Amino acid sequence: IQGGQIAFDKLNDIVRARKFFAIAASIESQNPSVQDFVAAVGLDEISAAGSMPTMPAVREEDDEAKARAHEEAEKAAKAERQAQRDAERRREEEDEAAREKADADARSRDDRAAAAAAAVADEVMPAAQTQPTRAKSPTAQPVVAAAVAAPIAAPATLEEAMKRAHASENTPDKGIPAWKDIIAKNPTERAPRRELARVLRSHNSWAQLADALKDEEQKTVHASTEKADMFLELAETYGKLNNDNQVMAALTSALQQDPQRLEIYDRLGALYEAKKRWPDLVKVLTEKAERTDGTPNKVAIYLQIANLYLERFSNQAEAIKAFERVLELDPHNQEAISHLLAVYEKRRDWEKLIKLKEAEVERTHPSERAAKVIEVAKMAATKVKKPEITTYWWEKVLEVEPSHDEALTELSKLYERNKEWDKLAEVCRRQADAAPDDKVRADALQRLGLLYTEKVENSAKAIEAWQRLLAIDENNRRAQDALKKLYVTEGRWEDLKQFYQSRGKLDEYIRVLEREVDAGSEKHRLSLAMEIAILYRDDLQKPDRAMRAFEKVLTLDENNLAAAEALIPLYETGRDPKALVRVLEIQLRATPEGDQLTRQERIKRLAQYNEERLRDKGASFGWWLKAHAEDHESEEIRGEIERLAGEIAGWPQVVDAYAVSLPKFGHKADALPLMLVMARVIETELADIERALSMNRDILAIDEANEQALDALE
Repeated sequence: IQGGQIAFDKLNDIVRARKFFAIAASIESQNPSVQDFVAAVGLDEISAAGSMPTMPAVREEDDEAKARAHEEAEKAAKAERQAQRDAERRREEEDEAAREKADADARSRDDRAAAAAAAVADEVMPAAQTQPTRAKSPTAQPVVAAAVAAPIAAPATLEEAMKRAHASENTPDKGIPAWKDIIAKNPTERAPRRELARVLRSHNSWAQLADALKDEEQKTVHASTEKADMFLELAETYGKLNNDNQVMAALTSALQQDPQRLEIYDRLGALYEAKKRWPDLVKVLTEKAERTDGTPNKVAIYLQIANLYLERFSNQAEAIKAFERVLELDPHNQEAISHLLAVYEKRRDWEKLIKLKEAEVERTHPSERAAKVIEVAKMAATKVKKPEITTYWWEKVLEVEPSHDEALTELSKLYERNKEWDKLAEVCRRQADAAPDDKVRADALQRLGLLYTEKVENSAKAIEAWQRLLAIDENNRRAQDALKKLYVTEGRWEDLKQFYQSRGKLDEYIRVLEREVDAGSEKHRLSLAMEIAILYRDDLQKPDRAMRAFEKVLTLDENNLAAAEALIPLYETGRDPKALVRVLEIQLRATPEGDQLTRQERIKRLAQYNEERLRDKGASFGWWLKAHAEDHESEEIRGEIERLAGEIAGWPQVVDAYAVSLPKFGHKADALPLMLVMARVIETELADIERALSMNRDILAIDEANEQALDALE
């Protein structure tokens, strides 16, 4: 039929058109398109005879005739494609002309329309006189009973033309030629095309209606939604022609224009299902699912797809994909779960089976969950044998049963293989906590201690593990050695002391401290040296060793008050007074300035000790001067100063010291005792007459009757 239409409409080759329609008539003589062609043009005698239902069919042709027919069809198809390209080019030109025409004013448009109509009339009439008019293919328009009898005056406007066409609908040709004429002159106007479609539909001219709708869609419809409507209308028309293939093609085109119209998917799917075109049905359902809103609707479609793959294709792989898509949308869909569980196990797809069972575990009642998790973990260990999956499930077991022995054992192997030391340490801790006896617990604690000591390097937790092990086995040498090192490394000296003291090994403890003082960290050296000295003095009662230890402290900190004060009683019983003076001086330097009583007491002690024990009056004199500097009113101190000054000729220092002290007195009269000594010493010891005169005058200024000053001045 298509070959005949092309030969008749495009090539104007009636002979070839008759051949095609003759073959079509031999196959389906009652086809409306065939009948329209036979009524309009007729077939040659041989072909016509073969096309009638009561005569032999032309389908008895030999192979050569079929080959020629195939060749003719190929040529016709090629011609149709060229015609389509020409039509597309003409349509673009016509669209451009239409836009230019719309921009012109109304009067110019009317004039041009009238001129065009007159020109067409001039061309049509001579042609009608010289050659009989040939109608288009019956599939494009019905046969007109009679040719145009007389020229018709061209209407001035489209509106008038449409009025005349409406009026002509009562004529035998039903107004179809009039509407086609308007369309030919106004190819971009849609209104007359709609009227033509109405007329054709009302007279059941379905083949012509299909052609008219296709032409209308190509030339006047541009919006996607409107194109979709046109294709739906075309599909309905093909349905009247019982041409399901064209119906499906039209519906497909409608979907391409407007993919969101779900009812089109349903219509197309129903056709595919009726014709058992299962691949096409799956495809259209998949596209519908992608554009469907709402999870329940999507789930229903994917379930339908999955069942199609199972029932129509026996394609388990694609069915699995569809069921998996269902679970992505609805993780609790029991139909998909049940099917996939069975299929995965049958296909030995353990990894997916285990993943699916995880969702099943989550839905299990808490009281039954532990057993389910253990079951899946064992399956992962024996079937999948992938460390990451096995590890995941044994960890899930510990979540529901923290002391599960098999889970702990398997995880310890997995963690050790992957060098996940932190997690392995946690497993060892749990094994120690859950151990049924001390031996098992000791083994777990030893592993735990080694992990924290050597791998994780967490000293605090390592110490805790070793301490727990010693609590079980106090003679465990590995735990003892590890603890001693850790205590030293972490500076936990009290713990180290307790460790040795509880075992009666203070001497060994002191040796450890001495090694640290000599070669250890600067941070702890001073405190450890002090600790050694105190241990010798208090715990071991060894004063000589204690003295040397405190002296070691002073070599590290020459002003260390604690060491100095600790050495004072030790030196007092010894034979080294200089060493005692040295520590007393340290003690004095550390005494606060505000503590005058203590300072005076310690200075006087130093002065007396230097004079009495060291026989060093000069040093003693110096300490008394220092005492005077801090207490200028003390008569005792002045007496000692003046006594020693006479013995060691230290009068110049006395005069200088007293001169510094004079301004410190609140009342000048209180300074007279110092001034009188100064005046006498300056005159008699220093022989400085001028300065002595000045000092005596200063005395008389305070006490004009002072006899010493008067006598000195005389």
